Amino acid sequence: MVSILLNGQQGTDLLKIVCSCNHYKPQTGQTDKSLQACVIAVLASLCHAKMRQYPPNYQPTGESMSQFSDSEIFDRQQFSQFTEGDPEVERDIIQLFFEHTAKDINNLKRYFDQRNYQKWNDIAHKLHGMAINLGAPRLQHICDKGQELSVTDSDAIHDIHAKILIEYQRLYDLLQKQYLP
Repeated sequence: MVSILLNGQQGTDLLKIVCSCNHYKPQTGQTDKSLQACVIAVLASLCHAKMRQYPPNYQPTGESMSQFSDSEIFDRQQFSQFTEGDPEVERDIIQLFFEHTAKDINNLKRYFDQRNYQKWNDIAHKLHGMAINLGAPRLQHICDKGQELSVTDSDAIHDIHAKILIEYQRLYDLLQKQYLP
């Protein structure tokens, strides 16, 4: 069950989220975690486009959306050393990062939907390198797990896919707030 906090109250009475996962086809040996990861991935992709439509006090609950400190999401000190503290250079690098990763995130979603896990794995590897260079430790860590998965481990890929999308969104929101107009 997905639950949210809305206006400080448990939101299950105020708002119900109903979703389906059309591309989920259970295979022998798969568990409910596969469906759960699939639903999380669908919700994460919807949240990317829709999050700003929610009230300002909207706060998802649950392990997948638990709060992390800004420094766990983005290592500002490392980034500042890399850019020598130049705000214009920082802004330019972050804009370039998101221009390039937007395409990669779309490809990651497409390959996931197509069940092309080899190409999905290649994109996770690319995102891992980009996260290292930018100084995004949580995204780096999750992409590292993703790039090392076997293409036959679909349950783990479903789980990591959802986590990559969530961490990317966290990073995007943080950097948008701190650096971009």
